Amino acid sequence: VKEKFKTNFIGDERVETRSIEIVVRNTKNIPVDIVIEDQIPVVHGTQEIKIELTDGAGASLDPVSGRLKWSKKLGSKDSEKIVFTYEIRYPKGKPIVGL
Repeated sequence: VKEKFKTNFIGDERVETRSIEIVVRNTKNIPVDIVIEDQIPVVHGTQEIKIELTDGAGASLDPVSGRLKWSKKLGSKDSEKIVFTYEIRYPKGKPIVGL
C-alpha cells in the first residue's frame, strides 16, 4: 500500500487530496475471486469538513461507513493495482486530527 498526499488552499478552505494505491497478487497456480475492502474517513456532526471520493476505481461505496469494496478475479500469477483518491475540505484555521 502506498499513499500520496497533497495540500492546496482555495479561498478560505484547505483542500487535502489523498491517493491510496493497493497492489494485489495471486501467487497460486489457479484463478481466484477476491474481495478487497478499504475505507475513507467519514465526518458526522459538522458541515465545515467535507470528504468526497473523487476516484473510486470502480469500487462500491457505503456513504454511512465510508467502506469501499472491490470484487476482482485474478488469474494465475496475475497482479492488479487499485488506486483511489479522496478529497478533504475544511476551513484554514481549523486543524483536523486523525486522518
